[in-house]
Amino acid sequence: MTDTNHVSHRIVGYDPVSERVAFSMEVPDTLVRNLFGKILFGPDDPEGYDAYRLEYASVANIAVFANGKPPPTHLHYFIESVPVAA
Repeated sequence: MTDTNHVSHRIVGYDPVSERVAFSMEVPDTLVRNLFGKILFGPDDPEGYDAYRLEYASVANIAVFANGKPPPTHLHYFIESVPVAA
């Protein structure tokens, strides 16, 4: 499991045409564990420090729970880790 004291996580949605960030949302530590149950991390990254693709349903559930509204459906979503000073 990722040490959430040193890493923060964001859900990032990229526009499939421009490949630019069109959506970004910090994932509260309390919800990170929920997402980790839905992600298969690679054998070389069992702690989830890289970026991983997310299914829209997972993103929508987290977004609705966290801020009350679903994100756009047309984006490609990933969970990305961001280092945090200890």
